[in-house]
Amino acid sequence: MAATRRLKFVEPMKASTTAPPPHNGEWLYEVKFDGFRVLTIKNGQKVELWSRNHKRLDERFPEVVKAVGKLSVKNCILDGEVCALNDQGRSSFQLLQNIGETNHPVVYYIFDLLFEGTHDLRQLPLMDRKTRLEAILLNAVDPIRPSTFFTEHPREVLDKMRSAGAEGAIAKFKASPYETGHRSKAWVKIKFHKGQEFVIAGYTLPKKSRQYFGALILGYYRKNKLIFAGRVGTGFNEKTLKALYQKLKPLVSDVPLVEEVREPSGRWRPKGWKASDSRWVKPKLVAQIQFTEWTADGILRHPSFQGLREDKNPKDVVREA
Repeated sequence: MAATRRLKFVEPMKASTTAPPPHNGEWLYEVKFDGFRVLTIKNGQKVELWSRNHKRLDERFPEVVKAVGKLSVKNCILDGEVCALNDQGRSSFQLLQNIGETNHPVVYYIFDLLFEGTHDLRQLPLMDRKTRLEAILLNAVDPIRPSTFFTEHPREVLDKMRSAGAEGAIAKFKASPYETGHRSKAWVKIKFHKGQEFVIAGYTLPKKSRQYFGALILGYYRKNKLIFAGRVGTGFNEKTLKALYQKLKPLVSDVPLVEEVREPSGRWRPKGWKASDSRWVKPKLVAQIQFTEWTADGILRHPSFQGLREDKNPKDVVREA
């Protein structure tokens, strides 16, 4: 008898940041979770967890590995998001960063099925994949949970998600295939709060009693150029300042690798800031940032650091609509 083909990593499908789709009944809506995108590969009793940029996460989330191992399907590839839930039951990226130091539960919300056995399902319509996924997860145990989706009354659903404090929603075209590695307009992010990932392009020197660094210098890619987006100096504690500084030191560069480096107009210039106070780094690290708005000259207003995105390729970081 021929050996069963071993399933291997495939690059996840990505959501676009285009305008929200029409409410015409051809789309479904899911909560946009605030966690780590995780692709799970099950080959018999061997379970592998992969980030979207192809980094192993098995040791970080052993409870997920154990639960996937108990699924009745022998071989499969699952797509979902690992999250930490706060006291209100909402996903929190900050909590996930410090999950070993808290008692908050970790959950794995699964929203897609790419392979079942050795059958490649990626060309099937999304709703067909959802039906097969529901059958596989029927007897799943914690921390596995199916991602709930809604197909009717989208305006009311989005309002309720927003009222419940969700970060946002993902609209998905019901008939869409799974487009491996593609940022597709068949999946669309709908954000309720302003926040996204930024590349760390450098840092400023600390002042007064602060240690390690003062603020992170941020950027995003536009046509393969790293564009300056401002600085973030809040959201850190002494532990995160030290840990980040230790990651930044080996990446120091003699020249800035960001385009359009400029001092913002007076309203946003940090008091006493000088270009000589900056240290540039190679663009290898990605930070999750919350902010209130973009200014007219393309600078973040009131940014706050949430954590590092180890699952995000810096080259994928763009300014989101």
